[in-house]
Amino acid sequence: CEADLVAAGDSCLEGRLGQKIGADIVSVVDDPTLRGGYGAYPIDDEGVDAREKVLIRNGVLTEYLNHRETAGRFDLEPNAGARAQDGLHHPLVR
Repeated sequence: CEADLVAAGDSCLEGRLGQKIGADIVSVVDDPTLRGGYGAYPIDDEGVDAREKVLIRNGVLTEYLNHRETAGRFDLEPNAGARAQDGLHHPLVR
């Protein structure tokens, strides 16, 4: 559900926001705010406050992971998906 891959045409999820992509029992949540969790963070590498993201709810694609650039491209709000390897690399959607 990474918006940079969708934008590059490298994802089967292109154009599928709001559509059923899985069984009703499938929900996928990305929550970087869980304290002590592996990969937890309070803000992403573009300064966006971290928040829980429900990517798939009951089989419906509800959100892409994105950063400022891809959020603008898809007319969405940035959702704190920007992660950089270090200060020498540009943030990627992850």
